[in-house]
Amino acid sequence: ILTLNLTINNFSSLSLSSTDSLICYGDSLQLIASGAQSYSWQNSYNISSNSISNPMVYPLIDTSYVLTATDSLGCSSSDSILISVIPPYLLDLGGTIDTCIGSSFNIQATLLGGTGNNNSLIWSPSIYFNDPSLLNPIFQSDSSVMVYLDISDTIEGCQYSDSLMININNPISNAGNNLDTCYG
Repeated sequence: ILTLNLTINNFSSLSLSSTDSLICYGDSLQLIASGAQSYSWQNSYNISSNSISNPMVYPLIDTSYVLTATDSLGCSSSDSILISVIPPYLLDLGGTIDTCIGSSFNIQATLLGGTGNNNSLIWSPSIYFNDPSLLNPIFQSDSSVMVYLDISDTIEGCQYSDSLMININNPISNAGNNLDTCYG
């Protein structure tokens, strides 16, 4: 008769305190895990270290990070986290604009990326625009000015800014001194 005492060890509690997250393009996030002896992150895309419990990640596209954690008894457990990335803003304000004093015109800006329609826009200085919250407002000024467009994502707070130089020309006509002349 042989007696065998068998102990089945359960994995100690793996805790992945980071949850699926949404970040702005270019931002980073710290993943935080605890409850294990060793950690192995399976995705090596833009991660500071694959073998620590709290690596920094800075994905530029939606990325899933899978963690396999092992306790001191050799038991393993896995969990994953998805980091979704808001696409970068692609803003085109055009080049420098040259116009004449007294003229008004629509700014022809193009905005792509971000979260689509969930944007807050503001042109500054706002006094030069009929509605500084529009992407293509009407501009009017009597002097040259650098204007700025600030965009903020209303979901995650991602921000982007760009500037545009508008040159106002004030041509001065000068035909010279008056001349007196005789007929014929």
